[in-house]
Amino acid sequence: MFTTPTRGPMELVVFTDGSTVPGSRRCGGYAAIVFDSTGNRVEIGGYCKASGMNFLSETMALLAALLSCPAQAHLDIWTDCLSGKQAVERDDTAERAQIRAAARQVLTCIRRALRCRGAMGSRTILTSGPT
Repeated sequence: MFTTPTRGPMELVVFTDGSTVPGSRRCGGYAAIVFDSTGNRVEIGGYCKASGMNFLSETMALLAALLSCPAQAHLDIWTDCLSGKQAVERDDTAERAQIRAAARQVLTCIRRALRCRGAMGSRTILTSGPT
């Protein structure tokens, strides 16, 4: 997490996506595109280990979005991964649920980033829908 010197509120809109070839042992990819209020754009992307499903790639895109934006910025994050949004918002405090959760390390990092952002007083809205 990082902060930047700014005057007034910083509001960013982020679109995320991740993908992999179903059942493949090839790595997956993810991307986040960040827009500021004047229309400037920053593109973030990468690859992640082979998982055979999109969930890891989708959650990596969410994590990349959170870590690539200043902690004091208000974020509106759009994702097409409803299961990722629900997993982030779900209370997985039970040990059994944590062990069974897919991409649990990434989800833990996302939850910690959201807590840090909240402690800074920033607003983060995570919306699932067609992007």
